[in-house]
Amino acid sequence: MPGGVEQHAPARRIGLVRSGSGAVENRDKDTLWCDGHAANLAALSDRDASIGGMQIRQQILVFDAPDLEVESTFWAGLLGGTVDADDDWHTVMVDGRPAVAVQLAPDHVAPDWPANSTPQQMHLDIYVDDVRAAHDEVLARGAKVLEDRDFDTESGYQVYADPAGHPFCLCWG
Repeated sequence: MPGGVEQHAPARRIGLVRSGSGAVENRDKDTLWCDGHAANLAALSDRDASIGGMQIRQQILVFDAPDLEVESTFWAGLLGGTVDADDDWHTVMVDGRPAVAVQLAPDHVAPDWPANSTPQQMHLDIYVDDVRAAHDEVLARGAKVLEDRDFDTESGYQVYADPAGHPFCLCWG
């Protein structure tokens, strides 16, 4: 589409790998998976996009959270980024681009998936090469397991909650 951005980028996987120093590195920092669809972050961040009559300069996924520091540190560590902090808004930057943001929401009620009395509002699917290493990393950063899965299957996913209770999945295969 001339001068625009496709709504769904070609499917690519985010590969979280542990470097020699123990840090987790995101091999494909231009793609973020959400509900099974890839969003090309570079394409949306680097140029204007036309969707209908609306000009989009930037697109960012925002998490509500009662504790900005905990939530933004979690996502910055997981995505291999840094935190640009304001009083009630933190932006997680990856390679100089905004990847996700965290908005202060003192009254935030976390989803209680799978019970769904407070339903999930959204979730991220993060595709990894080594699910066991990624599992250890997200738990060390403060995630909680919401649904256990068998890592020995050829493909699958496991559901976690970030520190503010937002569900996300580590996917493999």
